[in-house]
Amino acid sequence: MVYTYNPRDISISWGNKPVTGFAEDTFVNVVAMGDGVVSSTGCDGEIVRNIDPNDRYTVEITLQQGSSSNERFSYVYKKDKTDGAEIHPLVIKDKRGNKLFSAQAWISKRADRQYGRTAGDRSWTFETDEVEAAKENTILR
Repeated sequence: MVYTYNPRDISISWGNKPVTGFAEDTFVNVVAMGDGVVSSTGCDGEIVRNIDPNDRYTVEITLQQGSSSNERFSYVYKKDKTDGAEIHPLVIKDKRGNKLFSAQAWISKRADRQYGRTAGDRSWTFETDEVEAAKENTILR
């Protein structure tokens, strides 16, 4: 089986609006917040598996400094700190029709701002609600 990857095929939307102006290299990073299934071994060698019920994720979206999505994220982040109502669907998919990830999400950390000789990137951190296994897709490699 051959898998062809093209970063132009990946799209991200949040709140039914597209996110644009992705960074040059890694532009989205989805990380499980829970530990999954971990084990411990007692002094007599008996093993106990522990299943972490936390099915939440952090999603870091990295944009170019000039992306118009930075302005939108900044506005919504400030608004959410005031009204607490800015939880929206976050969908990551490829244009071949495969949904890679989806969840209800909010901005948990605003992007740091750096200025230098060249334009930099802005990394926005989102947190999600619990993600059902049916919403996850293992196509993201």
